[in-house]
Amino acid sequence: MSNPTQACRCYFDDGDVPTAFPAGVTTSTGGESVGIVTGSAPSIVQQYCYPFKGYMDATRRAIYGTGEPLTDYLNFEIYGSMTQVAIGAEVQYDQNQNYDRKTDRTIDTTTHDSLSASGNAWSAYMLQEEITISKDSVLQFSFTLTEDTVDGFHAVCLDADTEETGNNGKCFVLKSSQGWIQDMINVPTQTSVGSTSVLSIPVGDFFEGPVNYLAFIQDSDGDDRSVGKSSIGDLKLVIVQDEELEIEIDGKV
Repeated sequence: MSNPTQACRCYFDDGDVPTAFPAGVTTSTGGESVGIVTGSAPSIVQQYCYPFKGYMDATRRAIYGTGEPLTDYLNFEIYGSMTQVAIGAEVQYDQNQNYDRKTDRTIDTTTHDSLSASGNAWSAYMLQEEITISKDSVLQFSFTLTEDTVDGFHAVCLDADTEETGNNGKCFVLKSSQGWIQDMINVPTQTSVGSTSVLSIPVGDFFEGPVNYLAFIQDSDGDDRSVGKSSIGDLKLVIVQDEELEIEIDGKV
């Protein structure tokens, strides 16, 4: 929870919002919520977080269930079917990682096949449907590094939620300017500045389970946090049987 001078900030996907609230509670969700539930109270003992069952479904409907076609989207081929990822519904990946003046990511509006970023940006995008990572799942994509970050790194992530910690997702480091990144998978051959790498990562070897978010990290921790330019594209999630699996980077096995 938060201290008495801050608003409470909660998000859950289990249980029900109660119809009656304790004395002193001044903010409620009315049983419905899309996004993070926020509120405040004069005392920390009057701040409560209640589970909200269906949080993921409600959030997904708000993004994809409007009946309007998406205009700001990234193509992502998932197990043989092309899907559109709503880039306009970007949320912060992991807490307190972005800086206030971060540059928004931009889409190739002609093909919708690549997403570019400048400066420090930890961004997550909800998928149209929850997908499942199995032991044979392989993530394929291209990564172009135009300008390296300072004391930072670049990574792509698949996750059940928007928190980097936990065992329900995994991030894969494509380039690091701060050495080995703990608790992430560091790709053995990293991309150099001015080049494009084509990668196939056996994500199912590192975790299995449901995924709701595709996330991209461009961490730039130098004095000028606007440093860093990269793009990622041609995203595919495919199934490759273990006996056929080889880790390939730029055509090298």
